[in-house]
Amino acid sequence: MAKFILNTLFIFFFIFQSQSNAFFKRENSSNSGDYLIANISINQNDYITSHEYLKKIYKLNPQKVGMLEKLIFIEIMNGNLTSANKYADDIMRLECVKSLYSRCQNNIEFQAQLVSGAYNLSINRLSKSSNIFKNLSLKNISQLNLSRMLDAWSWADKKNYKKSIKIIDSINSNEYQFVTIFHKALIYDLVDEVELAEIYFDQSLMLNNEIYILNLYLSFLDRNNKIEKKERVIKQYLSGYDQDFIKRIIKYKPQRIVENKLEGVAIALFNTHELISGISDNQKFLIISLASAISDNFYENRFILADTLATISDHETAIKLFKSIPSENYLAEITALKIVNIYSMNGDNEKAINFLTNNKLIKNSFQGLMSLGNLYRYKSQWNKAIDVYKQAINAKKNEPDFNLWDSYYKIGMCYERKKDWKKAEKYLLKALDYSSYQPDVLNYLGYTYLDLDISNKFDDAKNMLEQALKQKPDDAYVLDSMGWYFFKVGRFNESLQLFQYAILIDPSDPTINDHFGDVLWKSGKFSQARYQWRKALDVNENQLSPDKIKKKLILGI
Repeated sequence: MAKFILNTLFIFFFIFQSQSNAFFKRENSSNSGDYLIANISINQNDYITSHEYLKKIYKLNPQKVGMLEKLIFIEIMNGNLTSANKYADDIMRLECVKSLYSRCQNNIEFQAQLVSGAYNLSINRLSKSSNIFKNLSLKNISQLNLSRMLDAWSWADKKNYKKSIKIIDSINSNEYQFVTIFHKALIYDLVDEVELAEIYFDQSLMLNNEIYILNLYLSFLDRNNKIEKKERVIKQYLSGYDQDFIKRIIKYKPQRIVENKLEGVAIALFNTHELISGISDNQKFLIISLASAISDNFYENRFILADTLATISDHETAIKLFKSIPSENYLAEITALKIVNIYSMNGDNEKAINFLTNNKLIKNSFQGLMSLGNLYRYKSQWNKAIDVYKQAINAKKNEPDFNLWDSYYKIGMCYERKKDWKKAEKYLLKALDYSSYQPDVLNYLGYTYLDLDISNKFDDAKNMLEQALKQKPDDAYVLDSMGWYFFKVGRFNESLQLFQYAILIDPSDPTINDHFGDVLWKSGKFSQARYQWRKALDVNENQLSPDKIKKKLILGI
């Protein structure tokens, strides 16, 4: 089975849009309107308008904490480290920063210090950068390990690298073994200590073989002409991956990914979750934005930022960032699929289809074909979807170990929706040949046996649904199917218990409400049954026949 390519990237951290309060107080009524416009604009991802109004406010009151926090974030998003540093300096002059007895809103001195340290490193002020990173401020939160790692990168050059290694050695290697070894490998690589870099890369992979580490190591092996070692690493760590993905990631790439100290800081920020906990959403967002801004070659940071922006509906910026990831990078295919998904989520399936079918990287790839089939399926274009899913199967026909259950499952779904049950059953059973305990397939096939009243298959349906429920005990759809089995065989008390739980999990699904109404009626709860049927009508999105439900409301069942 192919491994999921990017498991590492989503471990980084989950970031949610902060629901901040208004940044103005009554005593600032003279510019409260500007604050309001700036606040609304940034929450609507309109950074240009927000930036314009925040700068107006800055001229009147350059010590406004919330304003400075937003300005520093917008400048980082714009890639303007110099301007961001100017606001960072303003933050560090605030009374709440200088005082021992007060604290600033959101601990913004931490964000300011990160920006200032990165800026000074970018202009080669090593001592100043080191001093800033050594004194990172996260009041009441332990930040020593992150502080030391960033400080170490301040000295990561051929003249001072031993100092860097010494600083890393001061980090507790028992608790942070992987991250310390990994960054030693990167530093030794940067200063061309090839033998030491190789040793530490090998140790890193023994502790953590996530794909971004492999990508960095393969680049190192290419640059140092270690062909045999590269082949061994590929065999050891990439054997379970999709062949198309393997071809992309092992492509010869002699260029450095970590070209300077600042790129190393960007990777340290990427590894923040390994070094520190308890930071706020604002701080997380600033960290990944800064990491992306200072990364020229480590595109994982850009990918994470784009994906984060997509989750908060800043689709325009997300797409722009996704498109900036080079087509030869191993992230390129999933990046293109992310863009397709954004268009689709926005309800523009035609744009999604057009982008996908014109993208050379994904239009003929397995994942690209599966996505295209899904887009046609969403539009109820069953024949087109089936044809494309079959193309996806053909794309992998020469890879006997590739698990095609999802392709056969989707084809089975399409045939079922076409009312061609004989073919639907054939493909659904074929999906189970590839993955015999796949809960979604078991649920779909088992439920369809019940829904079509294929009574000689009810025992099979029961067994399938029991297997699915063991794996997904809190899945409303599986609970609905299992409850529907008990309803079909007249075991209404058992059915009722399952539907009571299913409706708690998903109270807005029309099918669950309709089925719940049926079992309530059979249990003698007539008024409650009518309530659920009415609710099924209210939430129905063309999934059910409203005429049948209206008939039940009048006559019952």
